[in-house]
Amino acid sequence: MPNQEQFMSIVRWLLTFAGTALGFSSAPWWVNVSGLVLTVAPFIWGLLTHTQASTAVAAAAIPGVQVAVSRDAPDSLQRLARDPSVPDVVPASTLKP
Repeated sequence: MPNQEQFMSIVRWLLTFAGTALGFSSAPWWVNVSGLVLTVAPFIWGLLTHTQASTAVAAAAIPGVQVAVSRDAPDSLQRLARDPSVPDVVPASTLKP
């Protein structure tokens, strides 16, 4: 199930795809192929970059911000919290009250 950022990426892609599809019938073949590539690439990029884990890493990259991952968070965030290469994303149980 896509998160909100992935959903918005899909909506943006559908709008772009619809606009590109309207010009397919009268354009040369290379315009159609390049339009297809330029339409599909952001769709795939958006699905890969707008994950919960990438959002947590981006938030933790802000100086002074530490992301606490609760026990009921998705597996991708749990793995990220245990990853020593991302020191500012930590399990919530390790934080002091």
